[in-house]
Amino acid sequence: SSGINAEWPLRPGNRVSEGAYRMCFFLYTYIKNRGLDIVMNPEKDKTMVQELLEFKDTIDSIIKQSFNSEDCVDLKKKAFEEFINMRPNKPAELIAKFIDSKLRSGNKEQTEEELEELLDKVMVLFRFIQGKDIFEAFYKKDLAKRLLMSKSASIDSEKSMLGKLKRGKFFESSRSCLITYVTIFVYFFPISIFESLKYRYFASSCHVYGN
Repeated sequence: SSGINAEWPLRPGNRVSEGAYRMCFFLYTYIKNRGLDIVMNPEKDKTMVQELLEFKDTIDSIIKQSFNSEDCVDLKKKAFEEFINMRPNKPAELIAKFIDSKLRSGNKEQTEEELEELLDKVMVLFRFIQGKDIFEAFYKKDLAKRLLMSKSASIDSEKSMLGKLKRGKFFESSRSCLITYVTIFVYFFPISIFESLKYRYFASSCHVYGN
């Protein structure tokens, strides 16, 4: 017997040693257990997303410095996908709320460059969750509140975040995309300017969300 857990066979053609693979599997087990400690504890809800981001940065650094193995990267992704979805819907809601807190006008913690880097990291975390429809519902609701109440920190940051979602095709329908773009331009620009814009240009860009 090779001693390698049968649930984690090596990929075809990959000749990594049993010892190296065992180390990656031990790391997978640690990631999953530590991640569950964060996600499953309601007392950590207020800090869950920030803790997960810091945890992922730590794991990425460990893999880069100590393992440099595609097997470890694959097992890391699997561990994150498994533990973050053990508590259905809540991580999706909290990620949306985290983004809302960073895009609000009261947020003075980051420069625009730092905010952009943070949102990129959040999107990586977001890709692990299954409840993307839950995220969409909270994100659109929070977006509307930011715009209606003039609480958005930056139109550029709002557009950038929408661009990330657009490129990832994370919104479920073209109608959702259309509503989002219309909302932004109605509330960020005077109606006279809005009417002069090529509305169909923005609408036509939404087809990438289509089912």
